[in-house]
Amino acid sequence: MKIVDDLILLRCKGSLSPGEIEMGSMKAGRLLIQEVSEKLCHELQPTLKNLLHEIAGLHLLDVGVGLLWKRREKVFLLTTNDTVGP
Repeated sequence: MKIVDDLILLRCKGSLSPGEIEMGSMKAGRLLIQEVSEKLCHELQPTLKNLLHEIAGLHLLDVGVGLLWKRREKVFLLTTNDTVGP
């Protein structure tokens, strides 16, 4: 995890499953997995919003996901309403 001002970057190493890697070998598969990952982020946004508020007192503004195929990683970007820190 990395925090930069109002951005929380969460890097999940080795989080792509073998099936996702196989599908990712085709452009249509990569697009489908990206679409499903983004939809899941938006469906989980209310839960993430509540957790972030409970833990850090911040309000979640947006969440996004990126997929790094060669590294088999998912990267989640959480944007908050204020700078994260002490």
